[in-house]
Amino acid sequence: MGAIGRAARQGAIVKGGLYLEALAAVDTVLLDKTGTLTFGTPQIREVISANGFTERQIIAAASIAERKSEHPLAKAIMARASELAIPPAEPDDFSYTPGKGVRVTHRGEEILVGSRALLTQHALTVPINGADGASEIYVARSGQFLGSIRNC
Repeated sequence: MGAIGRAARQGAIVKGGLYLEALAAVDTVLLDKTGTLTFGTPQIREVISANGFTERQIIAAASIAERKSEHPLAKAIMARASELAIPPAEPDDFSYTPGKGVRVTHRGEEILVGSRALLTQHALTVPINGADGASEIYVARSGQFLGSIRNC
């Protein structure tokens, strides 16, 4: 877990210990143009709305949840919130589930930001959009699916 945390602080995302252990046997790495392996700072490529929610509403909810996160994709969300002049807001409660995402409460509302598995674990239905090699983060607030954020 320490190595995964350190890798995240350096900008590398490792899904879990099994993947880290498998890297010990790797002697060659091939990269393609999909952006699956990204160097530098991840950026938001697209915000996909569900049920008529605006990009601003989706990013505002995500930025509250990601405010205390050290995940590299959280930085991209915080940068977009700044671009949209969304004032920073502190969550009242924060919990992180490795490999799934974050759950926070803010002013009595639950906000979930993370994987499809995290949202389905909380009885939310998430549509399949097809992320074409991008990382996709799902956002829900007060039991409603707001939309997703694609990073590259």
